[in-house]
Amino acid sequence: MSKHSKNYRQNELKIRRIETTSDRLTGRAGLSLFVAYMHGIHIFSWFDRWFGSIRKNRKGLPITELFKQVLCFFVDGTSRRLTYFDQLSHDEGYAGSIETDRAHMASSHQVKRFFQAFAWTRVFLFRRLLHTLFVWRLKINRPDVIELGIDTMVTRTTSSATGVSSALNLREDPSITARIVASYTPGTILENLGCQSGEGRIWCDVQQFGGGPRSYVAEEFLKPAVSPDASVAMGPDDSALRAGQGKFDATGNIPCVQYIGQPMTECEFGGARAGGGYATVLIKKPDGHTRAIFFRMGKPIGADTSQADGYLEFRATKENELHLILIGNERYEIPDAVILGG
Repeated sequence: MSKHSKNYRQNELKIRRIETTSDRLTGRAGLSLFVAYMHGIHIFSWFDRWFGSIRKNRKGLPITELFKQVLCFFVDGTSRRLTYFDQLSHDEGYAGSIETDRAHMASSHQVKRFFQAFAWTRVFLFRRLLHTLFVWRLKINRPDVIELGIDTMVTRTTSSATGVSSALNLREDPSITARIVASYTPGTILENLGCQSGEGRIWCDVQQFGGGPRSYVAEEFLKPAVSPDASVAMGPDDSALRAGQGKFDATGNIPCVQYIGQPMTECEFGGARAGGGYATVLIKKPDGHTRAIFFRMGKPIGADTSQADGYLEFRATKENELHLILIGNERYEIPDAVILGG
């Protein structure tokens, strides 16, 4: 009988003993409620369906068990060190609170292997799962208003408490009297993370495109940002998911170098576009491995580097219509046409 089935929970998970505890509701007792909630929304079947291939053989823990323990680890918040899993694996009380046999508690080594197997393509599958849950909750709650963030751009100057300024002020709180954190010139591209009302106007939680402080600006000074091909991004960015599935909008070869001193050669690539300058370029390196490079608004913002790579430094410049990208000692030259089409 599956440990995540309804019958198992009704027949096997019965109260055996009642004792007093100093745990708070937000502690282990809260974890019991959290696990019950995960069972209630049937999320474990989704984990098994979309991520079951991570498990290479039947010797290891079920993928649903690993997901449950990792999520409980983050919800608990007692420690952020993976070595804490070794301590939890010997804690019978903790195992009971998350409805897991102590023999099936994950070690830090197993959790590290789980994260290493969680490739970038699966990150976007996880985002898709979160989107599915979000839509499911919307159908239940049916809210009157839904606020969604999109990339925005500063369009003109703003008024401050002392008069007209030549730049848009980023404020610590959604208030005209709040401390100014930074200032942006017209045309600066910002990422809009959501808006709220306050003091008779709309304030948006923003962060400069590519990184920087996150705080509030008045919505009246923003407009949708336009990519280099004059389009505006609409809907979710599914380019990485499509690239992982081999669904490309462009294929061919690009100039590449893998290490210092190597002459320029060519690497096969596939590019998946999501519109508005959002794209993922998947490159097949000469050693057989792949490298994914991510673009937003027509600009390269990063690559799928990992701890195994040593988190290689990512740098990018542009000459005319050619993106020159350095990832550690790797070098790639990607034309605008791959990202924008044409």
